[in-house]
Amino acid sequence: MPASTSGLSLERLAVRVLLRLQAEPGRYTARSLARELGETPNRVNRVILAIEEEAGVQREGAYGAITVGGTERGV
Repeated sequence: MPASTSGLSLERLAVRVLLRLQAEPGRYTARSLARELGETPNRVNRVILAIEEEAGVQREGAYGAITVGGTERGV
């Protein structure tokens, strides 16, 4: 399994993922975002699942484009 090439901690990766998804909603899939950030799809997907727990995430199908919701959950 390939390792992360960016060397980012999960926290810093989460910030980058969230900023990209908010700046360009519906543009990225987990795989395309991972490729652009120099990360593995598994790490990016793990971050997206954590965001889903907190803020909500909509996907177009199982592997489709991702949009971050604006409502908080679990408060």
